[in-house]
Amino acid sequence: MNFLVALVGCVLVATGLLGIAQPHLMLSWVRGWPQDVRFYVTVGTRVLLGLLFIFAAPKCRLPRFIRTIGIIALVAGVVYFFLGRGRLDLLIQWTFGQPSMFIQLLYAVTILFGVALIYSGSRRRSKG
Repeated sequence: MNFLVALVGCVLVATGLLGIAQPHLMLSWVRGWPQDVRFYVTVGTRVLLGLLFIFAAPKCRLPRFIRTIGIIALVAGVVYFFLGRGRLDLLIQWTFGQPSMFIQLLYAVTILFGVALIYSGSRRRSKG
């Protein structure tokens, strides 16, 4: 399962690099989705990634970090579910309205987070 953590990290690094190059590209793409799809993808990915990280944590290099991220992702999915579609769309609109430099900074943080996931999931933690 730690391979999946590293794979998610690779996807985040690729997403971050694309986002730095074209800050509004992915936001425009996501805004083009139907509201229901955006909502369920947002909630579902957070819940699934949260569960993945929680279950994969014991085999990772940084188990506490991965478990904590998993709990945060799971809680975020539940919070987004209770916030509802309308508030999620307001958050997307707010983000889309921010300057490119701010969005690029968010993508840079995404890259750093992805690198941490790659490192943590890259090999099994040794016993001892």
